Amino acid sequence: MTFRENDSFPLQGLVRLLLQREERGDWTVTPGGFWCHVQPADYPWPVQGWKLHISATPLSAPVVLERAATVLLRHGCAFKFTATQEELISLVSSNCARGSSGKFITAYPRDDEHFRLLAGKLDRGTQGLPGPAVLSDRPYRPGSLVHYRYGAFRGITALSNDGGYESLLKGPDGTLVKDERNAWFSPPAWAPSPLPGHRPPTAATQQPSAVLLAERFMAHKAIKHSAKGGVFRAVDQHTGKDVVVKQARPHVGERMDGTDVRDVLRHEATMLDELAPLGFTPRAVALFEQQDSLFLAQEAIAGLPLRGWIAERTAFGSNKAVSFARITRMALQLAEIVAAVHGRGLLLRDLTPNNLMVTPDGDLRMIDLEYATRPGTAVNRVLTTAYASPEQVGAPMLGPAPELSSDLYALGATLFFLVSGSDPVLPEDQPACRPVRQRIQTLLDAMSVHSPAVRSFTPLIVALMDDDPSRRWDLQTVQSHLRTLADNSSSAPVSGTEGTGCGAPAPLSAAGQDRLVADGIGHLLATMDPSGDRLWPSSGGFGAITDPCSVQHGAAGVLQVLTRAACQLPDARLADAVAQVAGWIVRRLPAEPRTLPGLYFGRAGTAWALHDAALLLDDKRLAERAVDLARRLPTAWPNPDVCHGTAGAGMAHLQLWQDTGDSDLGDRMRACADALAAAAVHTPEGVCWPVPADFDSVFAGTTSYGFAHGTAGIGAFLLAAGAATGNQEYLALARAAADALAAAALLDGDQVSWPAGPGETHPSSLPLSWCNGAAGIGAFLVRMWQYTGEVRYRDLAIRAGRTVLAGSWQQSSVLCHGLAGSGEFLLDLADHLHAPRYRQAAADLAVRITARHALHEGRMVVADESMHAVSADYNTGLSGVIGFVLRLRHGGARMWMPAMPAPAASLASQEAA
Repeated sequence: MTFRENDSFPLQGLVRLLLQREERGDWTVTPGGFWCHVQPADYPWPVQGWKLHISATPLSAPVVLERAATVLLRHGCAFKFTATQEELISLVSSNCARGSSGKFITAYPRDDEHFRLLAGKLDRGTQGLPGPAVLSDRPYRPGSLVHYRYGAFRGITALSNDGGYESLLKGPDGTLVKDERNAWFSPPAWAPSPLPGHRPPTAATQQPSAVLLAERFMAHKAIKHSAKGGVFRAVDQHTGKDVVVKQARPHVGERMDGTDVRDVLRHEATMLDELAPLGFTPRAVALFEQQDSLFLAQEAIAGLPLRGWIAERTAFGSNKAVSFARITRMALQLAEIVAAVHGRGLLLRDLTPNNLMVTPDGDLRMIDLEYATRPGTAVNRVLTTAYASPEQVGAPMLGPAPELSSDLYALGATLFFLVSGSDPVLPEDQPACRPVRQRIQTLLDAMSVHSPAVRSFTPLIVALMDDDPSRRWDLQTVQSHLRTLADNSSSAPVSGTEGTGCGAPAPLSAAGQDRLVADGIGHLLATMDPSGDRLWPSSGGFGAITDPCSVQHGAAGVLQVLTRAACQLPDARLADAVAQVAGWIVRRLPAEPRTLPGLYFGRAGTAWALHDAALLLDDKRLAERAVDLARRLPTAWPNPDVCHGTAGAGMAHLQLWQDTGDSDLGDRMRACADALAAAAVHTPEGVCWPVPADFDSVFAGTTSYGFAHGTAGIGAFLLAAGAATGNQEYLALARAAADALAAAALLDGDQVSWPAGPGETHPSSLPLSWCNGAAGIGAFLVRMWQYTGEVRYRDLAIRAGRTVLAGSWQQSSVLCHGLAGSGEFLLDLADHLHAPRYRQAAADLAVRITARHALHEGRMVVADESMHAVSADYNTGLSGVIGFVLRLRHGGARMWMPAMPAPAASLASQEAA
């Protein structure tokens, strides 16, 4: 039997034949997405124990499966294996997560005796066959395909304090601990190895500061680790010079032609030697083997990758603006490099900002040349999102390399990044209906309004990124065009993310806004699956394992948007959709007995959304269910924040108390505020709310200024609670929170940013965002100004508005840390300052959002935080964007912010009295 790269992998059929041969008629074979599960009837599944993993390559997989499955069937052990060839290739790829790499088959022994029997027989049966090492496991013996680790089988799954489901192990004393999927063997201390003489490793007391490789290269720092191996900074002991050492582990990245990452590394060494005379690549120093791995030592290029170089110059407060003359000079140098490579008859195949270094002198150098080859050579497909040409995207996984014109597309994409600071990411149309050239033109036109640099480069970029390779400008034309730009350039400084002003080719028309809302809602309704475990699939790996009834990644966030839409739009479908979604949530709630307090990751937002839906539908029973859910929320929690903790529960209680007048809800709201008052820590830098270091959470020990996870969100709740109750302690704490934020503000001209938290001096990693940046902090400060009348809060909020308006095109469309979140804040400024210009600015952000839109079944939709996939999620996906545009188009209060009555007397006047 022969297997072609694009054929359906026939492993499931092989297992069914084995079941017939072994006369195992009571066994079931159940394909389930990534895995295919095989088990006998009434299998006595242990909760946890020692599991076996058997690795393989795409070529060895059928033989490995035949031999391993025979053993497992004959000895009655349940197992699973990758369902398709695509899944197996992903498991052995260099991009696979290190803790999962290589696990082709997983077997679940009934007990330790069963484990020992199977391990020996599986090892003997697969001996001599190829497969990568499984990093998370211990091999049965050196070189064995059989590995083992202690973990959950069908064990205990629980909702974590951070709102995600995690697998747990139970210790002998009943203590629950996480089933960690580390990239190293790390069994619990209380789980002795079932194999005689195999002892669990002891933790190293000190990591080695340096490792000598090939008795020559002293590796002293890891640049990165991946499934294929590490990349290290080292010193050549023979010359004293700095080098970079790359590792390639055997059988990782192996394909149907039998090549793996070791072949790729050897090829890179050959390419470095061939291109060395050109002077713009690192020099290959040595290629050597050590233990089972291949290593390549190459000259270290001083400087920063182009991506980091641009980021450094576009960061908030940076004084490293780039002149148009310098951009054109770098662009011309890049074109000359590509021309020189092509002059040698070579194709780069993977030209991106990550593979270009900017030296301290400002010159460009190329690194990571492992995919360079000659056109027509048989190669494995290489794809870097937004930089791979259409002919690369449509190529088979194994086939001839494309023509040199493929690099021209990547050159255009890299110039796009150089001049704009943004990747040319476009979510796919489904079905494909628009050429890339047209979509890139639209995006560049939107960017170019306030960017002379983008405007000047647009004809060149569009010509290079043509879908048709034959229409792309040749390198001679490219170089001539760039020389003309250079001759006409001025020395006026321009940002590397030009196009970041608030302008747009034209405001998004009312019809355009209406279409974005209508099409987005149509997409939500068309993709809803009431029969599934989640009403809508979530974006990203973490979103898929969160509470499906929550706001952040679950159905409650979408429900709130549909409810708002039903209140504002004459669409008869919407009330029915609200009833359907609310009903699904109510039915799904009992499946999770744990009630977390957070507004976005817990069930505070779920209660709020259900109650708003009940008001729309005039459904008293649903309203009672919402209030009952609210009464189950904790009113004190170790995490004090809005997203996961006490402040989020307080906001929901406050809103429902205002809606219902139920005194019990008011008392519960006060309990939340009292808990936050007790948790407040007063420091010389101001009040803050740290998460306890011993709390089981990824936020343990952190203190944040942001709205989602810290001071701004907590302050916003306390301000609303104080305004609603007149409680002076709450109001004073809210003011102390605002003062702490004012003291921490980092001013830059007429803009402002904030560090992530106390003790830090640089802007947070998301300086514009709602979750941790100016958009969220400004939202609190403008409300603080509205209540107190203190101009300094207003001025900081206005500065924050200028900051988000100067935000880059690197931002995604979403609420949490994207353009919709900035737009919601601008609408806050428009409402609270009675300044229409901010509403216009928010409309301009809507243009940026739609500039990258996709068409799904003819509907205009926008991508999630990944910028290339579409999901329904509220804070990180489509529904939150719809909510922003709804508010932009039809007005209304901001979602998830309790109404705050106008003060009878401001804090300022009270102090004066």
